[in-house]
Amino acid sequence: MAAIKASILTLGAAYKVGYQYGSSRDDWTGERVDKELAICDAALAVLRRMDEKGELGSKGVEVEKAGQAIIGRSITFGMVGLSTTV
Repeated sequence: MAAIKASILTLGAAYKVGYQYGSSRDDWTGERVDKELAICDAALAVLRRMDEKGELGSKGVEVEKAGQAIIGRSITFGMVGLSTTV
């Protein structure tokens, strides 16, 4: 969980400078953001496996909240599009 929290905080710095995916802003590039999100993805996968095995006790909800935070950050960067079906 510490890896996810640290990466989300790091990505907060990109958000503060106005980074949008597909462009560079200050020292934030798509490659750097992808790297931070890959850390989140790997950590989330490990935590989900641990939760499935019952190794986290009642912390499964916190794992999924962290996953939501990752998606939320991706949306703010324009990496994920929200679509609606009619």
